[in-house]
Amino acid sequence: MSDRQIARAVFGAALVFALVWAARGLFVPSVRVRAEGGRPYLLDSFGAGATIGQTFRILNDGLSSAQVRFSSERAGSIAVRCRLLTWSEPTGGWTTLYEWTDAVDLPAGAVWRTFRFPPVVPSDRKVYQFQIQRVATPDRADMPVALVASIDDVLGDGNIVADREQIVDKDLYFRADATADVVFDEFRRRIDPQLPRPLRSLSLQLALLALYACAMSVLAFHLIVRDPERL
Repeated sequence: MSDRQIARAVFGAALVFALVWAARGLFVPSVRVRAEGGRPYLLDSFGAGATIGQTFRILNDGLSSAQVRFSSERAGSIAVRCRLLTWSEPTGGWTTLYEWTDAVDLPAGAVWRTFRFPPVVPSDRKVYQFQIQRVATPDRADMPVALVASIDDVLGDGNIVADREQIVDKDLYFRADATADVVFDEFRRRIDPQLPRPLRSLSLQLALLALYACAMSVLAFHLIVRDPERL
């Protein structure tokens, strides 16, 4: 294989990687809030019935799920009460958006569990609290279970709330997702109000994005491969 063929093959592979990476970033949902500190500890008060909350700020619309990490000494099932609250600036307090009960099946050891709710729109840049409380049931009262937290202050805009006590320098092992929202959706939501109506079409915007990607690919080919071959 000649040097020219090698250069073109390397460029083609790099181009495919770049296009796949860009498409994934624009169109594939990702976890929006993540707290997984390096120094974990167990919140045993959860197993005794305390209400444990995690406050957080999300920078996207469509908040639709929260995940916490449980730790159990043996496999079994527990009942929990969940709440999603939002901070109300006018009242200076928390307002409940959703409240529900759920059953959680747990293996022995530590495991993530996801709690889903209807998407919250708008949720961008707002402060929320996800609360979870073990509900006592006679057949499961003796099952030892805890929530996994971290002594690392991972979320700058969040902290643990144990009953009414704020633990400002610690966070749960916690994730929050906006699966109804991807980066391209967020871009359209922010830019569309500033565009003339004909340019707000989703099909037109995707076509322009594809043309832009093609134009940049051709430009990169000429700058990296074609022009050096002529020297």
